[in-house]
Amino acid sequence: MRIYNLSTETKWSLLSFCLLLLSAAVVFFYMHRTGQDVGDVIEKIGKAGLIPFMAAMVFLPLLGFPVTPFYLLGGASFGNVSFLLATTMSLTFNLCLAYFLGNWMLAPLFDKSRWEIGKKARHLWLRRRSWIVIFLIRVGPGTVNMKDYLLGALRAPLIQYFLVSWPVCMAYAVAFIIMGDAAHARTIGKAVVGGIILMFIVVFTYVVKKRLEKKRRI
Repeated sequence: MRIYNLSTETKWSLLSFCLLLLSAAVVFFYMHRTGQDVGDVIEKIGKAGLIPFMAAMVFLPLLGFPVTPFYLLGGASFGNVSFLLATTMSLTFNLCLAYFLGNWMLAPLFDKSRWEIGKKARHLWLRRRSWIVIFLIRVGPGTVNMKDYLLGALRAPLIQYFLVSWPVCMAYAVAFIIMGDAAHARTIGKAVVGGIILMFIVVFTYVVKKRLEKKRRI
């Protein structure tokens, strides 16, 4: 099967997966060259402090850096309860900042485009159940902040954007935090729990996405 025969969604999913693998490879290469193990990295992160780590969680994903490594390392570095509270605040700031950046930088370009994307989007949000479109974009292919920029550029209703985006992103964060803590502590039980939560989220979002897509076509 040739790659240009794949759907756009599949191509974006493959790209996201490749970026995640590349990030993991870079971290592994760095640790191998410096002779460090995961415990050393976690200890250094803990000594650096939670506030700088939170700031990195807010701003680095805006530049395309994957947020998953933060979730995997944060719980083991600062404790699950403290890091969950920190993730709650960091995710809130990150989602809002990305939305407003998209609205500020990209929305004018969308308005002036020959396809009148901005005008068409405004008509879209005036319809009922615009949260369905937000959800479909949120669980679609691409990085987290790429979708935030897009929704900001399309001027999605802010309250609906946040009420849909935050729970979805937070659910993934909880699963990865549990799995990261389990990997550090080498506890199979926690790893299984984290894996089950992640699989449930993936299956649940897939089923809901298909039902909503079918509903929109009716």
